[in-house]
Amino acid sequence: MLLLFQACIAQQFVPTALCEGFATCIPKKRTLNLVTYRPITVWSVIAKLFEKILLLKILNRWDHGDHQFGFRAGLGVGNAHAVFVSMLERYERMKKPLYVCAIHISKAFDSILHSQAVLALLWSGVNPFICASLWQRYQNSSIRIRVENLYNTKTRTKTKLMISMIPPIQNF
Repeated sequence: MLLLFQACIAQQFVPTALCEGFATCIPKKRTLNLVTYRPITVWSVIAKLFEKILLLKILNRWDHGDHQFGFRAGLGVGNAHAVFVSMLERYERMKKPLYVCAIHISKAFDSILHSQAVLALLWSGVNPFICASLWQRYQNSSIRIRVENLYNTKTRTKTKLMISMIPPIQNF
């Protein structure tokens, strides 16, 4: 497998088998309405391993700074809140004004332009072959969707089984 992954990166080519996912629709709520279902995509173990190797190679070269709390292992909203409270207390002791701007962007990661993310990795010093392999995976990804026994409220019937091949919904 190591030779396969090394060849993929060196040739900047990702085989189709590493780009295919299988999505199963599960309900968000306890209703059988189609609108409430969300897809969960499962990739092959080999595809996930390749993805993990790419991630580790990216994280080894990419410095995301000390001020980022999201998408970092062991850090999250609680850490950001603690830093914010600490800053408030510090500025209060110094009797200086503190100006704060907070922005919440719902589903921000879902609307990211993947081309810009890959370019940002390149500009951050990540190996171009790693970036090209990641880009290949994005461009060639496809998902098989499995839908069975879903209740359609309009026709009042259950859908038995439908499998289709679609490209991922992404902004490039």
